[in-house]
Amino acid sequence: ERQTDLPITIAMLIDISGSQEYTLPEEVATGKTFFRRVLRPKKDLAAVVTFEHESVLVQDLTSDLDKLYRALDQCRVPAESVTARRGGTPPINNSGVGSTAMFDSIYSVSSELLRREAGRRVIILVTDGEDTSSSIKMRDAIERTWRSEIIVYSIGIGGPMGVDSGTLKKIAAETGGRAFFPKNSSDLDTAYAQIDEDLRSQYILAYTPANSVKDGSFRTIQVKVKNHGDLTVRHRRGYFAPKES
Repeated sequence: ERQTDLPITIAMLIDISGSQEYTLPEEVATGKTFFRRVLRPKKDLAAVVTFEHESVLVQDLTSDLDKLYRALDQCRVPAESVTARRGGTPPINNSGVGSTAMFDSIYSVSSELLRREAGRRVIILVTDGEDTSSSIKMRDAIERTWRSEIIVYSIGIGGPMGVDSGTLKKIAAETGGRAFFPKNSSDLDTAYAQIDEDLRSQYILAYTPANSVKDGSFRTIQVKVKNHGDLTVRHRRGYFAPKES
């Protein structure tokens, strides 16, 4: 069944580590355009979360565009992170300066912020894909998105050191999303437009599994379009079976 009218709940996770020093202004501007394009008043919700060595909920879930715009305007790379990246001396009491805990951020947003929301749950991950300080492993972060039925769209943006495209592609593919690697603000706006189109053009499929054992294990699924081998279906890699209490 094609679903175009489900409520959508979006968490925009923005990397504010030193690698984003030069690209963050464009990310903020296009993020505003995306929210304006996607969110329907009193139906869809969005939140803004920044992450470096820890995650910060800048704006909780809301449909108020003005609040989201203000939250995006507050997204700045900390001065000490820029200093550390350029080889300067960071503050003595800040051991997390310059580090990035991307997997921790994905995990916490999936397990706390989005887990109980109705409709379609989405993470927009804006980062260079480099994780240097998470206590959570990538596999655990992905598993948490499966349990919360969250789609991740990765937008790979970085500085001179480049982007970890492999990590961002894997996170997106495992959750049924897509990965984008824009080279300029026009590419970034195009990526957001494609995400918008995806969110309004999804299908819900249901089936009865042959394995009826309630053991709580992860079950992989594969979806293909009959007689259309040239088409690629993007979907979550699987689901967790119910478990006997």
